[in-house]
Amino acid sequence: MGLAASQVRLLQLTSRQHRIEYQAQKIQAQKLQLANESDAAYNTYMAALDAKKVQYKYIDKYGNITYKDANYNTMFKWHKSDDENGVQNLYALERVKTGTLILDSNTIKVAKDIFNKPTPTYSDVVTKLTEYKDLTEAAYNEDADKYNHEYLRYLFSQQITNSSTDVAMLDYYNNLFDKISEYGVDKLEPMNVAYAESSEWLTNMLANAEVILLKWEVEGGDDGKGAWTESSVSTDLLLQEVSDEKELKKAEATYEAETTRINRKDAQYDTLLSQTETERSAIKTEMDSLKQVRNDNIDKTFKLFS
Repeated sequence: MGLAASQVRLLQLTSRQHRIEYQAQKIQAQKLQLANESDAAYNTYMAALDAKKVQYKYIDKYGNITYKDANYNTMFKWHKSDDENGVQNLYALERVKTGTLILDSNTIKVAKDIFNKPTPTYSDVVTKLTEYKDLTEAAYNEDADKYNHEYLRYLFSQQITNSSTDVAMLDYYNNLFDKISEYGVDKLEPMNVAYAESSEWLTNMLANAEVILLKWEVEGGDDGKGAWTESSVSTDLLLQEVSDEKELKKAEATYEAETTRINRKDAQYDTLLSQTETERSAIKTEMDSLKQVRNDNIDKTFKLFS
């Protein structure tokens, strides 16, 4: 091969060598991206392992105990005692930042309607509250706030239950009205219906201390007649926090699929790197040989004219 031909071939090989080296760098970058994807898949899986959900205890009429996922609809709305879709003990929810009581919009509407009514009178009380039909006006005036509160509570329970005679339901709303009265209608917040059936929403809100869990203790209070107390998942015997098995299985399947894909892709990249290294090595060998031929030709040319 002549000097000119050797030089042309050498330039071609040099160009090809640069392209191969660039290709190898690109493959290495892709392998690094795969490593990042692998870390992300692992972290997502670990997060699923750590994920918890709140459940409430349900006791059926035979005494059997089961735990069911807790969300707003199952924890903070009226349920009959034999309704397996909700708690059998009254709870309420307060948002920490605003100090508001979170209720469904209909309950708030009824409460506002009741509190916007004119101030009750002695006649209203003795007419509607049959247990006070013998109450004298003088006795009423001595503790009007108490009797007026009971009158408004009666109106609230009747309106929201459509005058139901269900004793348990009336007791539920009577106690809830006491809590609403404590907060005031300006401190009532409608529950976002988009999250009402989300166990994840409730679990996260409780875990991040965004809300306070309130519980009606039937025998609570100084007089033993019942009281609202602050509660928590960790101390409440009717609640528990467990791993979310359904989400965990989904995360495990996703992690295994991602790992398989990443490993397969990584093996392909290793094969490509091996091929580029083989070609780069062959090019280097040929370039070294051409350089030697070129040098020999130069040496002969200089000797010829020396």
